[in-house]
Amino acid sequence: MADSEIDPILTVRGLDLRFNDTEVLRDLSLDLNNRERLAVIGRSGVGKSCLLRCLATLEQPSSGDMRLLDSYYCKGGLFTEPPHLIRQQIGLVFQHFNLFPNMTVLRNITLPLERVIKSSRSVAIKKAERAAEALGISDILNKYPNSISGGQAQRVALCRALVLRPKVLLLDEVTSAVDPETSLEMVKAIDDLWKFEIGDKSEGNEPFGLIVVTHDYSFAKSFADRIAFLAGGKVVEDHQSDAFDRNIQHPHAIRYLNAIQSKALRQRQSSTEKGSVSRI
Repeated sequence: MADSEIDPILTVRGLDLRFNDTEVLRDLSLDLNNRERLAVIGRSGVGKSCLLRCLATLEQPSSGDMRLLDSYYCKGGLFTEPPHLIRQQIGLVFQHFNLFPNMTVLRNITLPLERVIKSSRSVAIKKAERAAEALGISDILNKYPNSISGGQAQRVALCRALVLRPKVLLLDEVTSAVDPETSLEMVKAIDDLWKFEIGDKSEGNEPFGLIVVTHDYSFAKSFADRIAFLAGGKVVEDHQSDAFDRNIQHPHAIRYLNAIQSKALRQRQSSTEKGSVSRI
């Protein structure tokens, strides 16, 4: 859970993002506390993934400030440090993993260590093996991406981000576009990653936080400490996950939650009807 005695490790204020005449993010503000898991939810197309890309310096904001710990890395929409240096501290795992198909799993994991932080090959392998063990993928290190399952590929992508020891890890729709079984595997992998990172950094009290963009509200409720709801390009609701349902007031958030609850009710009714038919 969040540590209230430590200032936010990631602070966003007044973030705007425009593509030509389209305003994607508008005056968005957000904090991520130390040791906190934050879920960002909202309807499709509201800018959730674009927010992560801005945080990871993959998109240039139109305006706004972003701060990591006590240092601004973006002021007035301009990056104040080279983006590649920021990406050593803010990791991003994409929805489709982006593994290199012509490299083994091990090489996929060690490559950023060698290229980004200039680790030697032997040190990179040791770090990769340690993280792989924590995420349960030690047995596939010599395989290629096309010979592993979707759930395993997700764990490899997490592992590749983990070995750089980021202070903030961003996960973009990592449970979407997969079957329910693989989605459950992914949730378990994220939980394993969290326990590994927090346990590994607890002695030195190193900062670490996680932001996950998701369309799966039940996952957000069960996994995250806090939930932020985006609408109109900004955060309009921000509550502890166990109090989110009863505290929301924005019409878009209420409609979103009502739609989820209605869908769940229809699914339960359908399951009940199928069960009744099978017993006839």
